[in-house]
Amino acid sequence: MRLLLALIFVFIFSGAANAQKRIALVVGNSAYKNTPAIPNPEHDAEDMAATLKRLGFEIFSGTNLSKSAMEDLLIRFSREVKSSDVALAYYAGHGIQFGGVNYLVPIDAKLEDEADLRRLIRVDDIMSDLQAAKTLRILVLDACRDNPLADGLRRKLERSRSSFVQQGLAKIDSPVGTITAYATQAGRTAEDGSGRNSPFTRSILARIADPTEIGVTFRRIASDVYELTNKQQLPELSISLVGELYLAPNSVAGGPSTASPPGAAAPPPVSEPRPIKAFKEGRRPSALSSAETMAIKVGETFRECAQCPELVVIPAGEFMMGASPDEKNPSRNKLPFHTVKIAAKLAVGRFEVTNAQFAAFLTAVAKSGSIDSFVAPKRAEPNSHFNFRVSSGGPWYYVDEGYEDHPVSFVTFGGATAYVEWLAKTTGKPYRLLTEAEWEYAARATSKTEFYYGTEEDWKQHCDYANVSDLDARKKYPKVRAALCNDGFPDLAPVGKLKPNLFGLHDVYGNVFEWVLDCTHDDYNGAPSDGSAWTKGADCNNRIIRGGSINYLYVSSTDRFSASYDEDKLNVGIRVVRALE
Repeated sequence: MRLLLALIFVFIFSGAANAQKRIALVVGNSAYKNTPAIPNPEHDAEDMAATLKRLGFEIFSGTNLSKSAMEDLLIRFSREVKSSDVALAYYAGHGIQFGGVNYLVPIDAKLEDEADLRRLIRVDDIMSDLQAAKTLRILVLDACRDNPLADGLRRKLERSRSSFVQQGLAKIDSPVGTITAYATQAGRTAEDGSGRNSPFTRSILARIADPTEIGVTFRRIASDVYELTNKQQLPELSISLVGELYLAPNSVAGGPSTASPPGAAAPPPVSEPRPIKAFKEGRRPSALSSAETMAIKVGETFRECAQCPELVVIPAGEFMMGASPDEKNPSRNKLPFHTVKIAAKLAVGRFEVTNAQFAAFLTAVAKSGSIDSFVAPKRAEPNSHFNFRVSSGGPWYYVDEGYEDHPVSFVTFGGATAYVEWLAKTTGKPYRLLTEAEWEYAARATSKTEFYYGTEEDWKQHCDYANVSDLDARKKYPKVRAALCNDGFPDLAPVGKLKPNLFGLHDVYGNVFEWVLDCTHDDYNGAPSDGSAWTKGADCNNRIIRGGSINYLYVSSTDRFSASYDEDKLNVGIRVVRALE
């Protein structure tokens, strides 16, 4: 048995989250001294702490703790439980059952005989402390399959006593006002998983902030684990609650959550875009001053030169990146599902870079050298949605009439990086391409579903938000596969003609792909959690592109693609970002 998790949630029956005191104990032990290290607990604890912090919890956390360090942290936590409305304790690491009693294992523990059980932490003691919390306790235990410490103890005990060391964990009956949830049935073992998190923890991370009644949430977590493990692992639930309780976010970017009163409907998800307004109405395009940069707010737009892209400010926040347990048959490159923090607000291109904006760049830089490496050599596709619409006319570059506001395409990665470097030099401000994590955060715009407007069952909405290969395209190109909806454009659409996402960004899906800074990796194992570009240990001759294009039927916030640095023909364009802090 390699992993034991203990989660204890306490919800109050009414009142806003900001009127509650919510605390969480989070411990993850991986680096054991007397048995092989286990990788998942540290990650599980880190991701759980981030998720709970986003839900308004004050965090008491530690990783790779000795017995004394665990006891110190538990004492601090226990003192706070008495005055808390919402309390949670989370443990990830080795666990053991002996004689029907469950124990947590610090990293310095060794088990020569049953006297050494005093080197461990009793789960019953944690549950006893948590009974002092005001309203509700939820205990979740995730016991993984292989614990060498338990196996060693079993071998060393007399035969008559060895049966006291049982597989898995002993069942704990739920008192009134308590939820007990096991990763699998009592006395059985659970999967550790091949990704960053165990299947049980992964499912909890994906579900715990859902706007559903908490009992329903845990039943869905159990169902997710069962499907995720090919029906090999079925969590066991004991739910003893009075009333209906909810733990759901009620603000953008994972702000404080609200516990609903008994019988109340769950708070609905955000469904309308943020109000978008200009920063200082009538302000002429010019670089923001330091004071203006400090003053600008989320949802405000600005432009720093006449031919610069219009930017909209999006908030800082944390989100779950990649394919959630709800996504059907996700490709490997979308896994594992993991937490990413975007630490500061960003100014992101409200639209994809247009032909007119790119032509201004080419005109400016062509005077000092060739621009051949900036655009793909094959710039026109017969009978295609795409053509490079910028042409040379002496020292100037001009756009084919009627295509000024269409997104530029056939841009190489070198051309995209040269463009943002030119913007930075022109304005004196830090322009660049988005990282892949920033792109998905901006695309999701607080949504937790595969598409920012819902799930794949809501496919009829796709053409409201994305210019893709649809029934309008099929009228012009009869042989193309088509999404069964109409967006009104058989070819590339002018930017901003379709609905924006909740951050006010247009054309995040469809039209043209968008370059990001990251090199190509096969999956997310080892990906940064701070939103930075992932360029180490990768194939940097190929870069990630996101958002799909008009050649695709349906494109989601999680879909990942790659293209070579100087690919011969590209339906790829640019969206920029500008740091504000």
